[in-house]
Amino acid sequence: MTDSGRSVQHSHITRGARLDGRYLMEEPVGDGGRAPLWRALDEVLSRRVAVRILPTGSPEATSTAAAVLAAARVASGVGDPRLARVLDARSGGEVGYVISEWVDGEPLTDLLRHGPLPATTAGYLIAEAASAAAAAHAHGVPHLRLHPGNVLRTPAGGVRVTGLGVSAALAGTQADDPAAADAEGLGRLLYAALTARWPDGPAFGLEEAPTAGGRPRSPRQIRAGVPTLLDSVTRRAMGECIGREEPLRSPAEVAAALGDIPRPADLGPQSTAESTVAMQSPFVQSPFADRPAGTSAADTTVVTRPPVSGGHTRPGVPRADRHPTVAFRFGRSAGNGASAAPSRVGGALRGLTAVILLGALGVLAAQVVSAVREDPGQSPQPPGATGTATPPAPDDAGPQVVEVAAVSDFDPPPGDGEEHSAEVDNAVDGDPATAWTTSTYFGDPVLGGIKDGVGLLLDLGAVRDVESVDVSLVGEGTDVELRAARRRGAAADDYRVVSDAAGAGGQATLTPDEPFRARWVLLWLTRLPPDEAGDYRGGVSEVEVRG
Repeated sequence: MTDSGRSVQHSHITRGARLDGRYLMEEPVGDGGRAPLWRALDEVLSRRVAVRILPTGSPEATSTAAAVLAAARVASGVGDPRLARVLDARSGGEVGYVISEWVDGEPLTDLLRHGPLPATTAGYLIAEAASAAAAAHAHGVPHLRLHPGNVLRTPAGGVRVTGLGVSAALAGTQADDPAAADAEGLGRLLYAALTARWPDGPAFGLEEAPTAGGRPRSPRQIRAGVPTLLDSVTRRAMGECIGREEPLRSPAEVAAALGDIPRPADLGPQSTAESTVAMQSPFVQSPFADRPAGTSAADTTVVTRPPVSGGHTRPGVPRADRHPTVAFRFGRSAGNGASAAPSRVGGALRGLTAVILLGALGVLAAQVVSAVREDPGQSPQPPGATGTATPPAPDDAGPQVVEVAAVSDFDPPPGDGEEHSAEVDNAVDGDPATAWTTSTYFGDPVLGGIKDGVGLLLDLGAVRDVESVDVSLVGEGTDVELRAARRRGAAADDYRVVSDAAGAGGQATLTPDEPFRARWVLLWLTRLPPDEAGDYRGGVSEVEVRG
């Protein structure tokens, strides 16, 4: 294997050398090592390739080279557009070599140099990597070396996984349960993408993740804004389950748990070469909304309802200001996507039109009902009425309970917009045994030092007179503010503070200096009580507005 008298033995590879008279060595990649990687030009097919050089000058090197070549030949039978293909594997003379598809792209190691990725981008990239690994396992080929250097983002925003079979053989990596090992590798990758930390100590240019009790803290514990779903998938893939969560034991399970995460806008439009996009049901719950552990996005059914006054929906239905009610679900096509697409598009558009009309009718009906309720003087009189209304008798019973039309969790940036939204109805169900609770925070009662507060937002349905708010708190030692506004705001400062209580526990009554008028009432928790484990978690079991 020479060209112009130049040997391509391991210790003498130089730029411009040719391998087998076909592969022109252009540039070494990485730091060399015992099996250096080169970018080369396949002069026969005029394409860039990756060449892994395998020295065979010693018994140990020969054994390693044989294992790598065998693994490469097995991996060459796996076809998936997200996996870098093995094109050739040969041995001869003092070196063997593996020829693989050259992938233009940035590895996660480079992407994370300046900090963690946006949560949606991190979730999308690792979901694609999980699907690629699942495809390899379907052919009986595990990866076993999933790390930030082997997952690349292409210029078109796609995902490519390199090193299938070869990386593990080079490192001598084996596993009793290959599927579980790759699931754990995907969990580490997702952890790194969300935090720019590595859970197993400093590696791949990443700092070590902070730990508690010898275990890495979860992504949500060290970075504000990490969606609950991604935090849960990360922990379950790494075997760090909480409560009834079940571990994810294969790449296919990781991919299913992540669901069909829409392609983030920062990755640009998807090319047809990357994958085929099939438009399915026009209604889909965001993959970042809370759902029971162990379920995927495909397991969740979203029921759409006419909006109540103010456009707020009840818990369990995506809110317009958090997740769009109408969205397109992106997934991989099944069957002949070309022939199915027109009917899908037509059906989706017809369904979308119908929902818009129904929504408009619902809004109109709600406005009419609200107007009638709020302005009795405009109500039609029954037959025979004289037109003179009898004034109500004076009410000496004191402040009356003001009905809460809707309740939602309130977690503005730097929070992730979600704080146990499935529990919010517990605060207004009349049952003190149930409660809405915050997430658990660590190291600092002021929400772990990652944000200023979190709370419950009460919608009174219309501007009402409010004299006080009774609240039953979870735990002892909560700092809580009563805030109010006539219009809904996006940040806590959009609501003025009308009362507060420090170190409260059990029953607390928040009474402002004077009654106020507001539609939106915010219970804003700024300091949380300790829980049994010594961490911090608060909550509200009941709240009652009086006016």
